[in-house]
Amino acid sequence: MLFLYETLNIKNKYKLREGEKNMENILIREAKFDDLDFIKGLMQKALKPFYGGDHGAHAERIFRAHINGGNDNVGHFSFSQKMFIATVDGEAAGMIHVVGKRQGTYKISPLIIDSNYRSKYGLGGKLLSFIEK
Repeated sequence: MLFLYETLNIKNKYKLREGEKNMENILIREAKFDDLDFIKGLMQKALKPFYGGDHGAHAERIFRAHINGGNDNVGHFSFSQKMFIATVDGEAAGMIHVVGKRQGTYKISPLIIDSNYRSKYGLGGKLLSFIEK
């Protein structure tokens, strides 16, 4: 799997599905230092109702692995970690974290779209398409 290191700017390239809104400015980019609070809040909000544990600490660990070039001292079976952020009109709206496993497979954990953006812009599908390239 190859990762694109350029920003994907989607300007009405895709046919809209039923219920999707037409947006002029959807961007997908690598996570950067300023995204940590968004990622922590998003993971806590999405995961806390369903799973126990410290989701803020988990978010910080996988974010730091991405920022540090994909190296995670805890994840012994991974060789790379990348995190990408979807934005709508400049506002962070979702994220995907991709882990390259030493067994030659890839794991997505997690892919989360903020509840304010779900089922409106096809962001989950766009994030998946982006990492497949």
